[in-house]
Amino acid sequence: LEAKIIMPTYKVYYFPIRGRGEIVRLVFKQAGVEFEDVRVTGEEWGKGQKELSPYGFMPYVDVDGRQVSGSYNCARYFGELFGLGGKDALENSEIAGLGDAIVDLLTEIVKVHFEKDEEKKKELQEEFTTKKFPMKMSFFNKHASADRDFFFEKLTWADLAFYKVMEDIMQKQADCLDKWPNLKRVYTKVTELPNIKKWVEERPKSDF
Repeated sequence: LEAKIIMPTYKVYYFPIRGRGEIVRLVFKQAGVEFEDVRVTGEEWGKGQKELSPYGFMPYVDVDGRQVSGSYNCARYFGELFGLGGKDALENSEIAGLGDAIVDLLTEIVKVHFEKDEEKKKELQEEFTTKKFPMKMSFFNKHASADRDFFFEKLTWADLAFYKVMEDIMQKQADCLDKWPNLKRVYTKVTELPNIKKWVEERPKSDF
């Protein structure tokens, strides 16, 4: 008798926005792995869903009753599991280092986005645009090359993470990567991936 391979059931839990959960969805979509996209409203979160999460925050992924939490922890684990990691443990660590730097950039974007004081928001936006963003891009640019399409020799989850963060910025400033053509190449190549292109066209719309 032939043994049947039983695939796990994946459920990705996050709010009905892209936010920190989108990188996890992108990893699943690019890998072609089916998952249930569970979009939790703020009301549902406040009425009991939070208590069902592993640590009181999202995103997290339910894998047949076991839970993996944290956006970039999930991106790394499932990225490596689904073939979007590096060639060895050392390269996986290098990819994770790039991922951590991208998280820092995302944190700065979130800080500006959710600032309620309009004057303070203008100040934060100015600082981000003139100082923090160019500094981050100069470091990222060290790891991109005109000789390849992605940060490493093949597509990894970190390329998807970079795309996700830059997508939010590009909405407001389409020319923001013009000074760094190698980074723009990475971004463009991810947008051209058939699975990613299809997901972007079909996913629920959100501002952030």
